[in-house]
Amino acid sequence: MKKVTITAYDESRGFSLKNLGGYTLSVGIGKSHYCENQIDEGQEGETATMEVAIMDKNGHFVCLPDDVAGHVPVSKLAHLIIAITVHDWHQVCWMCNEEAIPHKFPKEKVV
Repeated sequence: MKKVTITAYDESRGFSLKNLGGYTLSVGIGKSHYCENQIDEGQEGETATMEVAIMDKNGHFVCLPDDVAGHVPVSKLAHLIIAITVHDWHQVCWMCNEEAIPHKFPKEKVV
């Protein structure tokens, strides 16, 4: 099993968690992301919501109907990590308040 790694984005705009059951969770916050603190320069701060995306090992978006889901409550982050790790794509969509569209789900399990 590969180690889970975290990479912070420049200017405190989020992070990515890699190797969650073979997938990457990208979390975006701040300017140019769909979250409550997507305010222009000079007004950074805390946020209770985040933008998320899930990618396969080739960097292709998977699972979510529009590639990213916005305004996802930060309180769901731990459960979202678990759902991605076990490939529970219906649960991921539910937590992101997105419609589950099975043709967007990965076809095979990646480890």
